[in-house]
Amino acid sequence: DGLRYFDKPVSVVPPGGSTTGIFTKGAEIRGIDVLCLDLYDDPDFASEFLELFTDLTLSRIRAWAGLVGAGEPGRPTPDGFHFCDDSIQILSPDLYERFVMPCHDRLYRAMTTGARKLHLCGHASQHFEVLTDRLGVTAIDGPGTFVDHGNYLSRFGTGFSFAAQMDHGIL
Repeated sequence: DGLRYFDKPVSVVPPGGSTTGIFTKGAEIRGIDVLCLDLYDDPDFASEFLELFTDLTLSRIRAWAGLVGAGEPGRPTPDGFHFCDDSIQILSPDLYERFVMPCHDRLYRAMTTGARKLHLCGHASQHFEVLTDRLGVTAIDGPGTFVDHGNYLSRFGTGFSFAAQMDHGIL
């Protein structure tokens, strides 16, 4: 409390309020190649693994909320929720819908009654329609210059936004 840096107040954000995405973290633990093979060779295991990882992620977020006094652990807030899941860029829309979207939906429902935001790096535009139409994502952070932002903004309407990140050399 009371710290300043260059005459600006320092705000301390409590840890643990968000997460790296379910598929990305699952891929880090299992190995991206092995997890992708699981989707085809053992889809029941893949579903159980991603669901378990969703449960553990929610438990971790709730534990942090309880430790730092950030609201009531386990109660969704109207503040909105933002996380990232960069590794979904390697999935087809069908695989995303079948395996990952239910986990993302559980995460959003557990954390917020407000805006659903998602950070995606890389080439993930194959998921934009599913994310907005089926999952209710209203803001996507991260898509680069290779995305036709104008096209998606006009298709998804005024309730949708991008926080597009650009290569500084292009700017």
